[in-house]
Amino acid sequence: MRRSRPASGAVALMFALLSPALASAETLDCVIEPKAVIDLVVSEKGRVSEILVRRGDVVAKDQVLVRLEDDVQQLQMDMAEVRMNSDLEIRAGETRLAQRQKELDRAQALADKNVGAITQVESAQIELELTKLTIEQAKLTHALAKIEFEQAKAMLSRRTVRSPADGLVVSVEIAPGAFVASEQVKIMTISVMDPLHVEVFAPSKFHNKVKVGDILKVSQTSTLNGQYRAKVTVVDQVFDAASGTFGVQLAIDNKDGKIPAGTRCKVEFNVE
Repeated sequence: MRRSRPASGAVALMFALLSPALASAETLDCVIEPKAVIDLVVSEKGRVSEILVRRGDVVAKDQVLVRLEDDVQQLQMDMAEVRMNSDLEIRAGETRLAQRQKELDRAQALADKNVGAITQVESAQIELELTKLTIEQAKLTHALAKIEFEQAKAMLSRRTVRSPADGLVVSVEIAPGAFVASEQVKIMTISVMDPLHVEVFAPSKFHNKVKVGDILKVSQTSTLNGQYRAKVTVVDQVFDAASGTFGVQLAIDNKDGKIPAGTRCKVEFNVE
């Protein structure tokens, strides 16, 4: 016997029963944003000698972005390095110490034979001890030279601006030759693009239906049509009393950097 086809309304009902999650999904407006937007400043005043990146460049963590003129700081570090590597005063003191020890031994030998006065022995002992103190002073000076070298090295490194993270150069605010007179002047902006953050404010009815670790579908709107899986990373526990909403943050993997940020989107919530 040939079966008759169910009516279209019956088909829709059957689909709804078989796919309750799809039937009960609601969409909310959201925004895809960078993980972080970092405004870079220099930690020293000075003239810009090099800008090694431009707007739109992808940069890696610790990559050199900008250099200030550093001739004076380089000379200071070189001088500190010479002092640090020199043990001349220590070796000179050790040579004098050996000589003072011989003089003391000779004076002691003569005193034991009642040939030399005891005052000569005492004088030789004093000279020996003073020479030991001179060596200790030389060692202290050498240790301080190492500290001065590290300090000069640190001061030199402050003339170089490095990227704090993997990211994208959004803007460059200075040009080579410019003088940066304030340590608070923004010179460059870096956007961290992996992962991207999705920000959405959801009505209170969703609060018990979404939790950290959930995977939700996020779709770009307007002229873009990308669809992505986003993982819930934050569910706010403090509501906005005026709007009756709470914040939800999701993360989208963007290791290849192909997903643009600053775009509007829709996120699907299951409210079954």
